[in-house]
Amino acid sequence: YNFPLVTFTSPSSTSLPNGVKSLVNALPANLHLLTFNQWGNRQFVVRITHLYAMGEDHELSQPATVNFTKLFNNLKVSVVTETTLTGNTVLVEVSPNVVTISPKQIRTFI
Repeated sequence: YNFPLVTFTSPSSTSLPNGVKSLVNALPANLHLLTFNQWGNRQFVVRITHLYAMGEDHELSQPATVNFTKLFNNLKVSVVTETTLTGNTVLVEVSPNVVTISPKQIRTFI
């Protein structure tokens, strides 16, 4: 078990990673942004997890959708590729408009 690491910075600080300040629209309440790292020049690794199991909550246990074209500010999303959890093998190119995350699922995208 790792204890959470909490850090604070002023809103005007330039020490925030570029992608963090670009996330503008909140994810649905049952999803969590697990990873957001730059991958090369113009790509990012995005790993999203569903926080609930089937039957755990009447509403929050339902599959949730993510629209990558509306999720980020100052980033134009044109292609979304799903990869294995480790990000080293491409699985399929998916629509950037609608990606569904099922309960207890972790999905990785580049």
